Amino acid sequence: MGRPGGGTNFEAAFEAAFSLLRGEGGNGCQKMILFLTDGEDTSGLSLDRFSETSWNAAKDVTIFSYIIGGDTESLVEKPAQIACGNAGKYFVITDLAQIRDTMADYFRFFADADGPDTVRWLSYSDAITGTELVSGCLSIYKGQEVFGVACMDINVIVTLPELRGKATYDAFVTKMEQLSTLCRPLSLTDEELTRLRGASTCGSYSAATAAQPMSLLLLSLLSFAVAWYQDGRV
Repeated sequence: MGRPGGGTNFEAAFEAAFSLLRGEGGNGCQKMILFLTDGEDTSGLSLDRFSETSWNAAKDVTIFSYIIGGDTESLVEKPAQIACGNAGKYFVITDLAQIRDTMADYFRFFADADGPDTVRWLSYSDAITGTELVSGCLSIYKGQEVFGVACMDINVIVTLPELRGKATYDAFVTKMEQLSTLCRPLSLTDEELTRLRGASTCGSYSAATAAQPMSLLLLSLLSFAVAWYQDGRV
């Protein structure tokens, strides 16, 4: 927390953030803090605070630090230590036009936790015809990094009226909702953290690998849907 002429109080900001996270109960999804600062800490915050039970002793909150301004050691050091000590990543932002894109980078950590084998379902209407569609989606990975998403409409196998007429439809909907709201804990190895951090001083890693062919992913989705249909599960 900061105010004009009042310094930058890291401790008060994190105290408020952890109080909110610990008090909400949560839904089992991964918790995170996006910490944005443009000044040096004036609160005297000790890094040991993060090991307290009320803060992040369990290391179940990932912290991303975004440092606005010059790339100086005095400005970067503590926010970087906070991010690196709490399974996150820090970013130095020298161009304010980069803030939005840079802050969106955190999703890569959580996309890795989701994995390529998690089917996510969604219902939507065709933009042209207005037809209701139900689609299953899988992530496309380029090696270990998220490259995109491929989806397949279940309507190519069975019409929705026919699907809804099946005795197992309610069970299908329940399973679909469970898969679509599933949250996997973020559990990354040191090597994975190093790769995701890239140029951050926490470490760096790079590897050139090929993306999975989209046709293979679409075939996988289609096979999944056909199996459910043939087994009488939809």
